[in-house]
Amino acid sequence: MVSSPERDNTLQGMLRRCRFRQTERPVTGRCRGDGMRAAVAYDRGNVFPHFGMTSEFKFYEIEDGKVVSSEIKDTGGAKHRDIVFFLKNEGVDTLICGGIGGCGQKLLRENGITLYGGVTGSADEAVDKLLQGTLQCGRLDTGCCHH
Repeated sequence: MVSSPERDNTLQGMLRRCRFRQTERPVTGRCRGDGMRAAVAYDRGNVFPHFGMTSEFKFYEIEDGKVVSSEIKDTGGAKHRDIVFFLKNEGVDTLICGGIGGCGQKLLRENGITLYGGVTGSADEAVDKLLQGTLQCGRLDTGCCHH
């Protein structure tokens, strides 16, 4: 293991640590007190339709049922299973996305991330509906399993 000052803090370094040292980060993002950290597979304001090919996520910090901040982050080229580890490393406990294969669903479950899949439309509106308890999930399985 690399010592702290020389630690590889690139996305690939974070993914390697997540993959091989599952205790590096809590299983869920609930380390923020009563808050939630939600992520939406993101493309130009909308929910991206294929989880495993998502190149950006919009992250939402939620406290007391309200969004207190949001930011958009690039996955750095991560695809499929590596995206799950990217989300885990970001402290995500809830994911909203379009289609997602069975392997992705299983990895999310194993990593303590709640999935709301098959969602379409505006990313911000999807989070608003999640907070109101009215988010409707659609078809999940893209038939994709690249692991």
